[in-house]
Amino acid sequence: MLSISQLIPPTFAFGFSRMDSAASNKAVPYMGDCRWFRDHPKRKAYLRIEYINEFDYGIAAEHRRDLPKLHVLVVQLAPGMHLLFPPFRTSDPFWCEPKSDHDVAVIMAEMGKRGGFDYDEMQRFASVHCSDYPQPTQGKQAIQ
Repeated sequence: MLSISQLIPPTFAFGFSRMDSAASNKAVPYMGDCRWFRDHPKRKAYLRIEYINEFDYGIAAEHRRDLPKLHVLVVQLAPGMHLLFPPFRTSDPFWCEPKSDHDVAVIMAEMGKRGGFDYDEMQRFASVHCSDYPQPTQGKQAIQ
């Protein structure tokens, strides 16, 4: 018998990704993405920083200030229909502005290799802002 914990939930199930279209969304992020694709008609994908409360819902300003930025992959599946997926978190990107969809793919592959976030940045943030972050014990870091 399987355990439900063995099953990976679809990214839509927990809001880890979403579809935007004219029928479902007229908010600032959608309008900005439409403008970007209109200005770059040969492109199908780009990376941008999350708009406030777009994926990180309800994060207080005092925490958001120090929180490493969430980067969002926006893929235009058809004109005006965008798949959004937040693959990486860092305030100091390792990449330059991608000039092509191929560049986006190469960056995405590297994001996957790095596990989705800058480990040191997230550790610094969590040690200050997360109540469930293991604190150092006897001069040693609890998590190595």
